[in-house]
Amino acid sequence: MDAIKILNGVFFITEINFELEEAIELASSFEFQKAEEILRRYNNESPELLEDRHKEALAICIYTNHIEDGEDLEVMEQAGAEIVGLIKQKDCSLNEKECYVSKTVLAITDILKTNDPDKSLFWLRFLKPEWLSDEDSVARNGSLYESKKEKYYLNLTKSQLQAKKYKQCIESCNEGLINIKIFRNKTVFHLKYRIAKSNRILENYGEAIKYLLEIRNGKDWFVDHEIATNYYNLGDYDDALKYALIAALTGKNIFSKKFLYLLMSEIFSFKDMYEESDDIDDLFILIDSHFDTPEEKNKKLDEKESELRKRWIEILEDLQV
Repeated sequence: MDAIKILNGVFFITEINFELEEAIELASSFEFQKAEEILRRYNNESPELLEDRHKEALAICIYTNHIEDGEDLEVMEQAGAEIVGLIKQKDCSLNEKECYVSKTVLAITDILKTNDPDKSLFWLRFLKPEWLSDEDSVARNGSLYESKKEKYYLNLTKSQLQAKKYKQCIESCNEGLINIKIFRNKTVFHLKYRIAKSNRILENYGEAIKYLLEIRNGKDWFVDHEIATNYYNLGDYDDALKYALIAALTGKNIFSKKFLYLLMSEIFSFKDMYEESDDIDDLFILIDSHFDTPEEKNKKLDEKESELRKRWIEILEDLQV
């Protein structure tokens, strides 16, 4: 009787191991749905039978099936909670390994960082930045993107800025500028811009201007707008007007420049340039008008902007003499 039990026990364990090995093979063959079904069943019914490699395989399946191309944030967060419960972050600092905790957290916080920054900061606590890779992230089409370490600092500082944690944002931006080995795309620009924006909100206007001048390239009108705002707050209306005019003359984003035009109107008033201030008011009336058809409105805006640009160029030339 005992021998039969033992034999049956051995057969049962062998059968379990065979099914778990089959799940590993399915995952290796990119059959993630089937693999997840098997591994999830064992994780729910007999979690003590799962080895670390089975948990890793289940985490990979969950990430691939529910997070990688996910559009439903709630589903992604539920899947993410399962993953961080199954496996821990790997130390990828010395060579590139796939870490599905890192991939999960960065994918989720990519979405949360703007609309729910506090929840984004909660997720980012699962990562140790010193363990993140400095190697390029490669998209399916072969394009190179920011490293995991860059993405971490970009998501962290965006979340801190959105959550109004300005001192923490400055600290994290500086930490990123020190700890990231190779910068891709506009990472330096974003980190220094967030330092400047945080300093402006904290009323450190001179410090904000310093960082803005470092990243200024003459193409991004919103940087010149930020510089103008800081000079305005310092009471330096000449420099404020100079950079505001440069911003206004860069590109033709009329509808996105409403706050810039408001600043210009205030600067003109401080400098007793009331006619120019009134011209801005007329521009606002056109922007907010609902009486014309879209075609008529755009035509009037183009004509008004063309008229104003000529005058703004003249003023700017006088300021730069």
